[in-house]
Amino acid sequence: MIPPEPAPLLTRRAALNRDHEERHRRLLDDYFVDNCVYQPIDFKRRYEYFQLKYDARGKRGFTGLQKCVAAIKLMALGESPDSIDDYMTMSERNARESLYRLVKGVIETFGDKYLRKPSLNDMQ
Repeated sequence: MIPPEPAPLLTRRAALNRDHEERHRRLLDDYFVDNCVYQPIDFKRRYEYFQLKYDARGKRGFTGLQKCVAAIKLMALGESPDSIDDYMTMSERNARESLYRLVKGVIETFGDKYLRKPSLNDMQ
């Protein structure tokens, strides 16, 4: 009887220093602090849907951040739009619309460069 071969030793790759703290700080500086890099006018130009609005009764709607988080949560977790109601009290219709608008904006912004057929150079 031949003894089984020993399991290969697992080797680890060298850890990359991705500097998560710096990336987080940069994200905050770009979008969320008082004197951020991107101002509301930068978003109003292209993404009116993601602006805070009030209805005819003067009731406040969802913020752009809430709409983006809902859309990203749907994409990242693969959940159904009605699951957003539990966390954000957002209707299935609003969650679906947020996802649709965010994806449409990404396609319009990055589609020509990233959503094209790969070239021979890309495939190599």
